[in-house]
Amino acid sequence: MLDFQDGQDLIGLAEGLAFADLEITQGTGENANDVIIEDTLQGNVLLVIDNVNVDSIDDTDFIDVALPEEPIPPTPTPTPTPTPTPTPTDNGPSIVGAEVLVANSSTQIGDLAQLTGTGASSFTINNATGNTGQEVSADFEIQGSNLRRNLGLVNSSVLASGISGNSSVNLTIASQDAEGGTLGTTQFTVYRDIDDAIRDSAIGDGDDISDGTGQDTVLVASGTYDDENLPSNSTTTLKFSSLNQFTLIPMTCPKLLGISMGYLWVPLALTT
Repeated sequence: MLDFQDGQDLIGLAEGLAFADLEITQGTGENANDVIIEDTLQGNVLLVIDNVNVDSIDDTDFIDVALPEEPIPPTPTPTPTPTPTPTPTDNGPSIVGAEVLVANSSTQIGDLAQLTGTGASSFTINNATGNTGQEVSADFEIQGSNLRRNLGLVNSSVLASGISGNSSVNLTIASQDAEGGTLGTTQFTVYRDIDDAIRDSAIGDGDDISDGTGQDTVLVASGTYDDENLPSNSTTTLKFSSLNQFTLIPMTCPKLLGISMGYLWVPLALTT
């Protein structure tokens, strides 16, 4: 302290420190003209008063003071832990009576079903990608209001013949709960031609994405098909959407195929 004025200035004692706890002495050496004040409890030098004689310092030069309390910093609001996105379980929809679909006209091409007790309330088309790379979700639709819905092809040109058309479309259908959360997804393929459909990897893979009534089965929607490359030794089950409309189209030297549907044998070209 450089400018202490005896009789005018006071030295504050805080945090329980009393005058009796102080040792006040005249300095030595470079501090010979100064007063040294030490804390006898801790042995620390508390203050050096320049150019003051020790005889002028007594208890009247001290006062008890209370230091202001340090403000307690506010507790930061914890960052809320984001609710984890539920991992979809294996509760995707099933295809009724089949694992693979065939369609080449605008019509209902199959049914989707959901097991009861899964909490599903709706289905949605997550993705539909043609083998040409086109995103064609808008060309399909799901209709119905219960846990068995119709899957329809609304734009047959998406599976049209020719360079610009797709020979197949991979569909991803999701089951959703009442809040719109995804419970599970199912992927399958819709083909333009029967001979491509019976070669799908889902046929004979041991898994069953049908409702339990159509493992390794191809469901053919109403339409006209002319498949010249059906293998005669295929054991794949073919189902047709409307057998009551099934007619045989005569061909020159028709070749009968080893593909059965009930008690009927299917020729190369047919209309359902």
